[in-house]
Amino acid sequence: MKTIKEISDELSVSAYTIRFYEKEGLLNIPRNDRGIRDFDQHSIEVLKALLHYRNAGVALGDIKKMFANYDNHEYVQSLLLETKKELELKMAEMQATMKFLDYKIGLKCELLGMKGSVG
Repeated sequence: MKTIKEISDELSVSAYTIRFYEKEGLLNIPRNDRGIRDFDQHSIEVLKALLHYRNAGVALGDIKKMFANYDNHEYVQSLLLETKKELELKMAEMQATMKFLDYKIGLKCELLGMKGSVG
């Protein structure tokens, strides 16, 4: 079992965020006899999934729906497929932006090279 500090450090997430997810009912973290959070493997895995979903841009409400309907595989699959489609679109947009930035950087490098040789 691990403490909130250990999990926070291990997963690079603030203790505040973990407590927030717990308050929102997304995490059920066991507590020891002194009332201190004592993460078991299941609560760690749920938190990891939660962090992946949030990183993919899934809204907390949708995550709650997925967790509440865990055994409704069709429903959860449809939410995940929609999330994946949205993420793929964002990735394509980011790739286009990276290509634009590469072009502008190259252009500025050329201009800087020309300026150096002129002066």
